[in-house]
Amino acid sequence: MTTKNIPPSSPSSPDPIAAQVRRWRVRMYVSVILGCLIVLLGAGGIYAYRQQEALHETTGMPGPHELTEVLRKKARLATTEVKLTKLGIYDSDKSDAPCSLWKPSTIKYGRRACVVPVHITLHFGIDLTALSSSDITVEDGKALVRLPQPGIVSKEMMAVTPVGEVFSLATGLRAVVGHSEINHIKDMAYQAALRDTRLQEELAGEIRNNTAVVCASLLRSLGFEPEITFKQ
Repeated sequence: MTTKNIPPSSPSSPDPIAAQVRRWRVRMYVSVILGCLIVLLGAGGIYAYRQQEALHETTGMPGPHELTEVLRKKARLATTEVKLTKLGIYDSDKSDAPCSLWKPSTIKYGRRACVVPVHITLHFGIDLTALSSSDITVEDGKALVRLPQPGIVSKEMMAVTPVGEVFSLATGLRAVVGHSEINHIKDMAYQAALRDTRLQEELAGEIRNNTAVVCASLLRSLGFEPEITFKQ
């Protein structure tokens, strides 16, 4: 009797085509699920927008998008006007370069000084062009508006300072301060006034209150019961 040894069979190798099909199916299922989620989110956003617009259609009042456009057309809305006078001061003893025997041009014979009053008008309010429809909520005849923080929306300086208001002094061989120098002194004082935030900080409460009152009046004229808040 003859004995024949049969080698053990090796396990069958996985079918690469079947594995690829399985991976393709997984990707397809994931894509379908993500697509459904996107559709649901989009539908929810459209539904909310349609609800807001439905209010407009049934009441004749602007929806959030239209209300945003109405407010944006008001652009820079000034609600508080402040007039102030700053003194532009020039003193050659403090402003001129130190004298040096090695630089004869720095040697000045005498002194000159000038004081120029600068009349400034500042308008505080809000820039409504910064509003977006996400800042406005319309519901049951009420309009909740989140406004940007108030700030300076326009500023101006009196172009010509009356001659009688300018004090100018010159001693020795020095000439009095001229017209162009006076304008430079005014501009320096004007820029310093704009950089000074203390005035706006002192009037912050009044400016916000005035801004809220003006915007609320505007919303009431459109038929809304207003609720005004400010962004942080």
